[in-house]
Amino acid sequence: MHARQHVPRKYGATIAHLPIDDMTLDYLRLSGREEPHVKLVEAYAKAQGMFRVSGAVRSVYSKRSELDLATVEPSLAGRSDRRSRGR
Repeated sequence: MHARQHVPRKYGATIAHLPIDDMTLDYLRLSGREEPHVKLVEAYAKAQGMFRVSGAVRSVYSKRSELDLATVEPSLAGRSDRRSRGR
C-alpha cells in the first residue's frame, strides 16, 4: 500500500484513487504486515466503499474530461519544485 500512495507524485498528480482489492491485501501479507492490520485495511476499505470486487457495478461520475494527447508537451520537473519546469 505504501508504494501506491506515492504513485501520483511520479506523474505530477495531486491525488489518485486506487481502489483496494484482494491483490492489495495479498501484497500487504507478502510484505510482512500482520493479519490484524490486513483485516483492518480490508474492513476500512469496505466500509468506505473503496474495496473493488470483481463484477461490481462500475462507478458513475458526474463529470468527464477528455484530453487530446497530441496537445501534450514534454515537461521536466524535479522533486523539490514541480513549478520549475524545463523543456
